[in-house]
Amino acid sequence: MKLVTPKQAGRVLNVSEATIKRWCDQGHLAAEKTQGGHRRIAVPEIIHYARTHGRHLAETEVLNIPSVSGHTDATIKRSLGDIENALHEGQAEKLSSIVFALYLNGHSVAEIGDLAISPAFRKIGEMWHCGDLNIYQERRACQICRDVLARLRENLPDPGSRAQMAIGGSISGDHYEIPNALIETVFRENRIWSQCTGVNLPLESLAQLARDKKPNYLWMSLSESAPWTSSFIEQFNELYESLASMGCALVIGGRALSEKLRKQIKYSVFCDDLRRLESFIKASTSLSRGGA
Repeated sequence: MKLVTPKQAGRVLNVSEATIKRWCDQGHLAAEKTQGGHRRIAVPEIIHYARTHGRHLAETEVLNIPSVSGHTDATIKRSLGDIENALHEGQAEKLSSIVFALYLNGHSVAEIGDLAISPAFRKIGEMWHCGDLNIYQERRACQICRDVLARLRENLPDPGSRAQMAIGGSISGDHYEIPNALIETVFRENRIWSQCTGVNLPLESLAQLARDKKPNYLWMSLSESAPWTSSFIEQFNELYESLASMGCALVIGGRALSEKLRKQIKYSVFCDDLRRLESFIKASTSLSRGGA
């Protein structure tokens, strides 16, 4: 994790070095000290401070994050067309700039995912099905988006050593990676360690993963229909019971989960979008803190 000096932080936040030091001493800006007693500030802390205090970042190259120049007043509504274009044209830096600008302007990852990235990918999917987009462009868009989300996760505040853990992925037959990358990032933004373990995974692999890692949450993104035979449903429900006995919540979501199917399977919560997931996380972590 990149650390900067108070002087560098002052340049980015457009205040004096003395002001940064005072904020650190007052606990407004988390900092650590070197062996020589010099303050060092993690980049995610600066981003978090700017975001929660409505400050624009200057000289973002100091932080090694995308430049948000030209997007400082970005809103999801105004940015949707630019996001579609960046994905279509393979413009990685442009997409990074827009996503980081939206995040810095106070939009949650869940909002960015539900209201900007997901609609953009639906548009790309429609273009591909109509023959207006080559498959390499669709694959390139997915790779660019995954890279941008990974970069955003790197710049989110550290959840801490005592934070909860979430793991997940997609079951056999489901190859969609973007939903999992978004889910992973939503958990991470909400101070929960998260890891996507992959797509197209056998149900037993996810069960073994849960037994090995003992997470607080196991998510399954189900964008494509699985072979929901009676034996598969039974295996799925056995997994839920196993997770429940460990105190692990089974979080499911995705367009493949019809209401009829949901009546046959067991789960802790069904999230039809990322904002519902975020609400569930906030509620469950609040209950966890209350019971501690």
